[in-house]
Amino acid sequence: MCERKSKTSGIDFDFKLYGRNHPTGDDTSRELLSSGLRVCTKEEAEQLGLKKADPVFFMERIYFADGSPLCLTSTVLPYQLFREIETYDFEQNSLYQVLEEQYHIQITTTSLKLKAVSAYGNISRFLNVEEDTPLLYSDGITYGIQKDREVPIELFQNYYLTSRFEYSLIQRR
Repeated sequence: MCERKSKTSGIDFDFKLYGRNHPTGDDTSRELLSSGLRVCTKEEAEQLGLKKADPVFFMERIYFADGSPLCLTSTVLPYQLFREIETYDFEQNSLYQVLEEQYHIQITTTSLKLKAVSAYGNISRFLNVEEDTPLLYSDGITYGIQKDREVPIELFQNYYLTSRFEYSLIQRR
């Protein structure tokens, strides 16, 4: 099962992509569609605190459960924080585990936006669904502690199949 947790403004977020603990029983897996280094966009530079033309690592993966597509995810990381990250096998390794264990980043906060969208184009093809299939889309930014400072470490976009995904919000006072 793939999980991501976050806490902001008194609200706990928790989502689960079902695999072994899902009624169908199999593990989740990942397929790496693309990855590499490129120059950051203006928007990425602003959000990640980078300079114009700084390099970023990008990655696009599909998560599977029971052999069926579950989630299409895209990630952008500031390369200045994660030199040589392109050498890791992200079909076999968890991105967050690599960031925490190899780069000693303590992931602290994720800020994200959610909305309902319809599948289209390559998203339909990668998730193996018909055009206009309802999906849950999220995009956001993840922060972590690096050298005793909280800094932006990741921009992400996700498309989730709503039939195999659970998202819960708990608000605390």
